[in-house]
Amino acid sequence: MSKGKRIVSIFMAVMMTVIFSGCQSNNDKESSSQPATGTEATAGSEELALEPLVIKHFYNYDWFNVDWTSSPSGQEIQKQANVKIELSKATSGDNTKLNMMVASGDIPDLITTNKDDPTIDLMIKNGMVLPISDFIDQYAPEIREQSEPEVFKYYNYKDGKQYFFPSFLVTPYDLQQSDYNTVSGGDGVSAIRSDVYEAIGKPDMSTPDGFFNAVKAAKEKFPKLTGWYFGAFNKDLTFFKAGEFQGYMFPATQFGIHVYDVNADGKLTSGVRNPKFTEFVKFMNKMYTNGLMSSESFVDAQDIKEAKKQKGDTIVFSGIVNDFNETVKTQDNPDAGWVPLPYFPDGNYFKDGSGWTATLVSKKVADPERLAKFISFMTSQTGRELDAYGVKGVHWEMKEIDGKQVPRRTPEFQTLYETDGSKYQKETGLSTYFAFSDDYIHGRMAALTDSEKTDYRKNLESIVKPHKVADIALGLIHPLSSSDEGIIQVKLNELSKTYYPKMVMAKNEAAALDAYNEFLKKAEDTGLAKLEAAWTTKYAEFK
Repeated sequence: MSKGKRIVSIFMAVMMTVIFSGCQSNNDKESSSQPATGTEATAGSEELALEPLVIKHFYNYDWFNVDWTSSPSGQEIQKQANVKIELSKATSGDNTKLNMMVASGDIPDLITTNKDDPTIDLMIKNGMVLPISDFIDQYAPEIREQSEPEVFKYYNYKDGKQYFFPSFLVTPYDLQQSDYNTVSGGDGVSAIRSDVYEAIGKPDMSTPDGFFNAVKAAKEKFPKLTGWYFGAFNKDLTFFKAGEFQGYMFPATQFGIHVYDVNADGKLTSGVRNPKFTEFVKFMNKMYTNGLMSSESFVDAQDIKEAKKQKGDTIVFSGIVNDFNETVKTQDNPDAGWVPLPYFPDGNYFKDGSGWTATLVSKKVADPERLAKFISFMTSQTGRELDAYGVKGVHWEMKEIDGKQVPRRTPEFQTLYETDGSKYQKETGLSTYFAFSDDYIHGRMAALTDSEKTDYRKNLESIVKPHKVADIALGLIHPLSSSDEGIIQVKLNELSKTYYPKMVMAKNEAAALDAYNEFLKKAEDTGLAKLEAAWTTKYAEFK
């Protein structure tokens, strides 16, 4: 992702005789729906007189940048909070390192992983982590006031306690704010090469038939180019797992298909039962059997996907908003950019809004009070701005634009951000230590005022925004992986990984539908109805 997005987490630990200054209310947010975040939060004189608190923090992502601590953002956070953070990360994407730590009984002070990671359940059952709800109430109750109400509403374990702090929630309050970027960099969108689009007469591509006909015509004119590539969304194929980037979600959402359908009677059913799902299968099979789709979309990793976009190897590229702007050109034609394409009529881009990561605190943490105060600092306005924006006056400043006070990058770093986003993040360290990130804070920097938006950006937003829906509860109803329903869900996801390519790559439409019917029958036999009943029960609790 750009992850689009994409992340806060748990806090549990302690800090002796440490006192960060109290956090004041943030006048920009309503206390009833949005947390009052402190405007000042720096370690007090007693804390600064102590040796820095050493915090061992593990990120369960093999791509995580452990050099963040030496970046300007990392150094300033550690200085103001009087801590020394020792980072470590996963060595692979399969939980091997985390599982080994759990098996040994020795876990670091903080662990950040996906909020639906099954290892969370194991750590709780083994008594290895503290309930975050009790932890903050004892040592840093102000964290509740500094956080959105939803942070402590949806995430209780079966014992009634909450064990992790989630990051990057998208709440109803957020979506209502004019200074919040409701179209985020991680939202799905497709685009066509501008030179190819012009060569075929800029046809209407807003329907499945229009899309097919345009790509077919372009492929005939440019046979060396791949017709349609969407590697960003099909590497991990799952039909039954909540999350913003389900493997099949885009382009399936172009047909109004999501993991769950909420029916009028309140019951939830799987999106694979939706009659539109067969239309989706037929469309994908038609694209494939006509040689207009690359099978590489089912196997390519993120770096390969990015390289193909830069080279311009494909006619239509389905990616995310951050993949495209007016400066992104193809290597084989510096005058060719990417023209964003409209959603299909039934398209809805579902953002569950339930956050990304979970951060847990070890029961063995040496100084829980000081660690809790560190987390309090990171969830304060000061801490979150340092994480998202950097050092005020160096990386960013408040500016009045269109009559509003908004955070904006300084000219030097805005130029770097626009020309080399990877270098910008590496040199500043921003958005790297994302365990305690707040989506609203991040969104304010990205939410351009009308006078700042280019015509290209306005067009992108006009395409995505009307089709975007959010529901936090739908991102939280999947069962624990160790439960009967959780085991069913795992089996169903494995089933979808096998059958999705079979449907798409079948020799013809009839064979594709046969594969779909076989898949649905096996899903029923695996226990789909039982899983749907569990979804329905859990969803009702949140509503």
